Amino acid sequence: MDDSPQRIEALDIEQSFIIQAPAGSGKTELITQRYLKLLAHSKNPEEVLLMTFTKKAMMELNERVISSLLLKQDNIKNTPHKKTTYDLAQAVLKQSEKQDWNILNNPNRLNIITIDSLSNSIIQQNNHNDFTIAENWRIKEIYQTVATNVLKAIDDADYTNEITSVLTHLDNSTKRFIDLIVLMLEKRDQWLNQLFKTNRKNLEDTLNNIVKKHLDLLKKETKYLFDNEFYKQVEVDSHKQNLNFWEIIKEKLLTQKGDWRKKIIKDFPHFEENTKLQDLLIELDNLPSKNYQDNEWQILKDISQVLKLCLAELQIIFKKERITDYIEIHQNALNVLGESDNPSDLALYLDYKTQHILIDEFQDTSFSQYNLLEKLISGWQENENKSLFIVGDPMQSIYGFRQAEVGLFLKIAKEGIANIKPKYLTLNLNFRSTQAIVEANNLFFSKIFPKENNLNLGAISYTKSATTNTKKDNNAVVFHPFNPNEEEKQAHKIIEIIKKIPKNETCAILVRARTHLPEIIEALNKNNINFETNKLHSLEEHWLVRDLLLLVQLILNPNDKITFLSILRSPWCGLTLEELLLVSNNQNEPFWYFLQKKQSSFNNKKLNYFLSAITPILIRKDTQLLSTLLVIICTRLDIKSYLNEIELKIQKIFIETLMLAEKNTDFSINQLKNILSEKSIPSLESKIKILTIYEAKGLEFDNVILPNLHKATKPNDKNIIAFSKRLNNEFIISPIKSNKEEKYNKIYNHIDAINNKKSQFEIMRVLYVAMTRAKSKLHLLSASKTNKNTLMHYLKPLFIEKFDELDEITQQEEITKTAPPLKFCDFNNKPTLQNIESKMSILDYQKNTTKQDLGILIHHYLEFEIQPNIIKIKNDLNNLGFLDDDITKYSQVIKKILDNTKNDNCGQWIFKKRDSTKTEITFYTPNHQAFIIDRLFIEDNVLWIIDFKTSHKNDNQSLDEFEKEQLNLYSKQLNNYQNLVENYNSIKPFNNIKKLLYYPAIPHSIEVL
Repeated sequence: MDDSPQRIEALDIEQSFIIQAPAGSGKTELITQRYLKLLAHSKNPEEVLLMTFTKKAMMELNERVISSLLLKQDNIKNTPHKKTTYDLAQAVLKQSEKQDWNILNNPNRLNIITIDSLSNSIIQQNNHNDFTIAENWRIKEIYQTVATNVLKAIDDADYTNEITSVLTHLDNSTKRFIDLIVLMLEKRDQWLNQLFKTNRKNLEDTLNNIVKKHLDLLKKETKYLFDNEFYKQVEVDSHKQNLNFWEIIKEKLLTQKGDWRKKIIKDFPHFEENTKLQDLLIELDNLPSKNYQDNEWQILKDISQVLKLCLAELQIIFKKERITDYIEIHQNALNVLGESDNPSDLALYLDYKTQHILIDEFQDTSFSQYNLLEKLISGWQENENKSLFIVGDPMQSIYGFRQAEVGLFLKIAKEGIANIKPKYLTLNLNFRSTQAIVEANNLFFSKIFPKENNLNLGAISYTKSATTNTKKDNNAVVFHPFNPNEEEKQAHKIIEIIKKIPKNETCAILVRARTHLPEIIEALNKNNINFETNKLHSLEEHWLVRDLLLLVQLILNPNDKITFLSILRSPWCGLTLEELLLVSNNQNEPFWYFLQKKQSSFNNKKLNYFLSAITPILIRKDTQLLSTLLVIICTRLDIKSYLNEIELKIQKIFIETLMLAEKNTDFSINQLKNILSEKSIPSLESKIKILTIYEAKGLEFDNVILPNLHKATKPNDKNIIAFSKRLNNEFIISPIKSNKEEKYNKIYNHIDAINNKKSQFEIMRVLYVAMTRAKSKLHLLSASKTNKNTLMHYLKPLFIEKFDELDEITQQEEITKTAPPLKFCDFNNKPTLQNIESKMSILDYQKNTTKQDLGILIHHYLEFEIQPNIIKIKNDLNNLGFLDDDITKYSQVIKKILDNTKNDNCGQWIFKKRDSTKTEITFYTPNHQAFIIDRLFIEDNVLWIIDFKTSHKNDNQSLDEFEKEQLNLYSKQLNNYQNLVENYNSIKPFNNIKKLLYYPAIPHSIEVL
């Protein structure tokens, strides 16, 4: 699988190329070589534009190019690719000398930038350069201000109807209104060019087209099933009847879960392999309706008007404060360039100035970035000495949350862009990983990834890799399964793995989200294992930052009582509580003068030293920059001598941040805090790195550990308008449902289904990125309970035997498990709702059946008197690992049970507010056996023991028969509870004990005598 011919061809600068370069294939080296060759044949280095998406990637490319230009011949022995780079770099240096570039002394002439920088330069060239790009926290603040201001406009007669309509649709929740508007403004580049250009007819034509295309695909796929007469009949019928027909066919062929019916497989065995037909039939449920209801269209119009008002308000604030954001810059750049068929003068100038464009990581391109590129090259023609060079790996497209559309890479590979049709090349050699790792990934992902590409859904088929590293290792990929309640066991396994890693090897622990790290971090700290990470804790949380903020506040306002008292208690002064009380009781004069007068009476050397250090600063506080004054204070107090290496870094970051912040004319302490909240506490360098998978993209490590593969991440928020844009520019929208509506309309569901599918395909690619970081060793750790939003969901079929072995071991351990030591109940230590809810996703269930899982969830809601809506119930079922079909079914069952309880007289009596109520209390018998009682309370000197049961009577069973059956089953259990409770005197006095079985599913109660 030698790909050297493709690499050589990619350096033909007379052709345009789009290169698919999988993980570890050396794409950065290739794009560097192409860039160097273009420079060597250019009159000016600015003619060659090399773009990428992040500042980090831009800096890496810049560094790679400069290091190539500085490459010595001694460093390229036995490395052919380095020899190629060296030769190309030497050619550039000759051209630099010939054209008098002096490139090594003028590296700023290298036109290596981010796409955001390109947009910004376009705006500046159009004399729009007097705006400052605001910090993220400030932009979020502005979005919230916009939403709030628009909400206040409800009293304006011009906007009352629309705002009232939208607010009513959102159940009059102003918070929800603001949150949803902010969400839309954060992604306005995705909808603002489409939303206001659409009309009902165009949208409904698109909906009809979507349905028609799907039915045409079904017809094509089932052509061999039916005769021509049948199809003639179907075509005569209306589309609606046609759709109804296919729904009947689906019901005949598939089960409710979407599996082929056994009879069908028996009669037509080949159906089992026809996953395409199966998927097409399943997707019938997700097809949109072909028309909007009038009420849906009206709320869409109202929301659109509100969003239009928001955009206008945003422009007002931007102009007033002379600030902007990257979305605005990018949109302005698109406008400045004109249209592809009618370019502006600036677009023509850029066309003339730029001869070659190279783009790295193109799989991360958004629609608006694609449009910018299209406009830049709209005047290009084939064979005019211009070239486009695109490099990327669609299998590594994982930034959907940044609006990356992986289908755009495939679109250019298939159709080209503007007038340019680049040649499609694929690299397959992996220079990073050993043969064992590469072969394992080939095996896994050829089964996990979809078989065919789908541009609109972002489905990417797998391209296999080969390797030059033939090192064999039968244990290169190791899977470590554990039970859902064994987080500690997983952490110990990670420690064990790390301790076995040779000192000269690197290691990375990669997770999807930082919320998956606490137990691992705790274990590393307990074992004194140093690790390097970032963004784990906000800088604002650190004690040093809090104390430095106090010093800044003191300089700004020496008479602020709270600041002053906090400083006096800080390490810089160290006043005792008694001394602090004396100062705080002073009401007659400013604290500063009072302290100076009473200085001798405190007998505190630290305080005296502090006062002598800071007094001169406060005298001239209005003549110096805050950052300068703070540096002087820190120097005089010799703060550095108190600090360790990390704290010294924090002090440096704080002062640098203050220097930048105080340049703003509207500087405030809150502004400084907001900036600091976006920064993270740094860590020391270590061979053990802890990163999110997204941060690790582009990096490589000898050893990679992937823990918590069974854990999902937070689902995306719903938009006030759901929208979907296809690569053929089809655009559909639907409003969010109101709280009065039980379910979303079919159009919203269709858009949701598309986004969910795109998300599922992206999860596969996230797993690919994670597993391809490893050079020689890969460790996978996961519990057995997963759902489709987890990485393990896609790996589980490949490790099912390992989970079966784990189940057998667990069963044996359960049999031999000894009872815990005797414990006594602490009735004052009642679990809080917050604690319980935080553990919902990791409920301690051991081999729980579906029925037991449902019981746990219902008990949780009942015991803590939660009245969840259907969405929360579905989320909790999802966290418990239920499948989609089961979630739909059981959420309705649970909701009915909870409603029964709420409306039942006995249920209301049980859940009446009482000070004596205790819930989910554990008692231990003398022989260490544990019992959990659902609910206890005292009323009229009677202690009631309540036990909830989710059972319900059979249809052919009378109520008396049901009661007898239940009493036979549970009387002994309730009597045991009574014996336990009688032996504890920590419960308030009572004269009698009564026991009650309560069945919320019926609802019904049975007293146990």
